[in-house]
Amino acid sequence: MDWESGGVLADALQNKQNRVRKLNLWDNRIGDVGATRVACMLATNHVLQDLNLKFNGIGPVGASAVASALKVNTALLRLNLSFGKLQVCT
Repeated sequence: MDWESGGVLADALQNKQNRVRKLNLWDNRIGDVGATRVACMLATNHVLQDLNLKFNGIGPVGASAVASALKVNTALLRLNLSFGKLQVCT
C-alpha cells in the first residue's frame, strides 16, 4: 500500500456507517501525504480506537497533521508512530 491507497482507505473510514475499531497500517510507506489523509479521517471518525502507523516513513509534517486531528478526536486510545522519520529532541 502506498500513500494514495492509504488515502482511499482513510476516505472510506470517514463513512458514518464505519465500525472499524482497530486499524493496522504497519509498514505501508504512506509517508507524510498518507498520514495527512489519515489525519483528515481521524478528525471526523469517532469509532476507531487503535491505529498502528509504525514503519510508514511519517515525518514531522504527517505527525503534526495527526496531532492536530487528535485535538478533536476523543475515540482514539492507542496510536503507534514509531520508526518513522521523527527526531527525538533531547
